[in-house]
Amino acid sequence: MTDPSDTEATAGTDVPAPGFEGTFALCLTHDVDRPYKTYQSLFYALSERRPAHLESLLPRVNPYWQFEEIMAIEEHLGVRSAFYFLDGEYLLSRPPREWLSPFYWLEWLGGYDPTAPAIARIVRALDDGGWEVGLHGSYGTHRDPERLAAEKRKLEAILSHDLQGGRQHYLRLSDPPAETWGQHRDLGLSYDASLGSSTEYGFRHGYDLLAPFEDEFRVFPLTLMEVALENAPGVGDIDPEGSSAREGSDSEDREEGDESENRTGSRRGINVEAAWRECERLLEEAAANEAVMTVLWHPRYFSTEDFPGYRELYRRLIERALSMDAWVGPPGDLYRTIDHDRDSEHGGRSDVAGTTGSETGESR
Repeated sequence: MTDPSDTEATAGTDVPAPGFEGTFALCLTHDVDRPYKTYQSLFYALSERRPAHLESLLPRVNPYWQFEEIMAIEEHLGVRSAFYFLDGEYLLSRPPREWLSPFYWLEWLGGYDPTAPAIARIVRALDDGGWEVGLHGSYGTHRDPERLAAEKRKLEAILSHDLQGGRQHYLRLSDPPAETWGQHRDLGLSYDASLGSSTEYGFRHGYDLLAPFEDEFRVFPLTLMEVALENAPGVGDIDPEGSSAREGSDSEDREEGDESENRTGSRRGINVEAAWRECERLLEEAAANEAVMTVLWHPRYFSTEDFPGYRELYRRLIERALSMDAWVGPPGDLYRTIDHDRDSEHGGRSDVAGTTGSETGESR
């Protein structure tokens, strides 16, 4: 996470704004970090004294594989989102001095290859169904454009078309972040969605997209990551397993092993109504300021057994936004509404992509 005072990005008063119709825009994103529950099964079985976690090691038992469930929710609500896929480095591709690092072992054990048949099939299914597929740059690629370019080419080969944008793993950005964004722009990406926090939420970087180079490249600030809700008053006080709630920490370069799922654990209970009050407050603030609000829900958080409450919150977030006549969709669709040939005006929005409440029949 990068401190907002160091972003060197502006809201771009002299650059075009998105041309969406609606009271505000809600951009839906999912970082595909862990589609398989692997080492977590043993860790949680031991730490929580719940042998049931070991069932995840059986064939065809994988609570972290939630693609079809997410697609069904969004299909029912008439919306689409963006899925950012990771191509993590193999352990032996790291420098030898890092081979004994627990952090890189966990990255490798919990990782996946996007060209593996099951992953490639879901990537194509999402793309064919109208979802956006984007790049989730691996751990060190915020400063490694060659590696990032290779990961981008691999995903594009699966899709047979170019990617629009994505988000860096662990929200990692260079200092200043313009270095990372410049690499994204040079690779042909139109936007990045890495500017944000896993422990804090809100419109910390303003209500609009950022234009760090005052050209066509855009930054979508992250308004809310689901795990940050645990730090809200009264939200993380409920734990079905009886352990105490723990808070995480952010830094510009995360410490090795600072894993969001280690912080939240498994069977982490949350006070859904307290969390919902925070979500609704953000939606109301977005509507009052005609904002672009970007949210991140990791697919594994849709597992109702491992992360109870988060699937319900996500559904309610979309339903409420649609009832407020918001534009709802993936960042790539919103980006395409920008008319780069005209001067920036916050009003007069047209040429809708995505979905608004009026289109789905939702009442305001």
